Amino acid sequence: MQDSTLKERLAEFLLYLGIGQAKFAEIVGVSRGFANNVGDSIREDNLKKISAVFPELNTAWLKTGEGDMLKGRISQKIGPVSGGIGNIGEIHGDYNNNNGGKDRAIVEQEKNVQYSLDVLMMELQRYHAQLERKDVYLRELIEAGYKRDAENARRIDELLSVITEQHRAAQARTDKLIDLLGVKK
Repeated sequence: MQDSTLKERLAEFLLYLGIGQAKFAEIVGVSRGFANNVGDSIREDNLKKISAVFPELNTAWLKTGEGDMLKGRISQKIGPVSGGIGNIGEIHGDYNNNNGGKDRAIVEQEKNVQYSLDVLMMELQRYHAQLERKDVYLRELIEAGYKRDAENARRIDELLSVITEQHRAAQARTDKLIDLLGVKK
């Protein structure tokens, strides 16, 4: 699929993952319309976000269409995969064409099991990346809360200083009026 566009290659990767554009955007941390609006090139910061969440993706393939979609893997069409994963038209796995005399059905089952493990591992990596992003977000919120609390405390101190100064000034005016009027305290 070397003549494909960046958008088509990204769509192919999402199809491989079995996720939609919105889920992809949520997982990676890009705008909801990112996959639909990606042009002929991709910003380096977005490429780094994608690569951090999906380290198995060959980013050179994503940018240029050259090579395999997944790093260090070969792709072979084998049809639907059974076993509770759903219909997935491609299997990506490291395997040797010399199956050591094993029955073709056993080899296919082994590929399906390996693929299932790969899918589960990718899901685990994505969840781990999501948790890390949420941890960072929570830390930022807590830090912002502390900063906000410190800022609020500073503002309260300033207001108290202003009020105290105004009270002193009002007391001084009152004392001066009392002296002028000759009223005893």
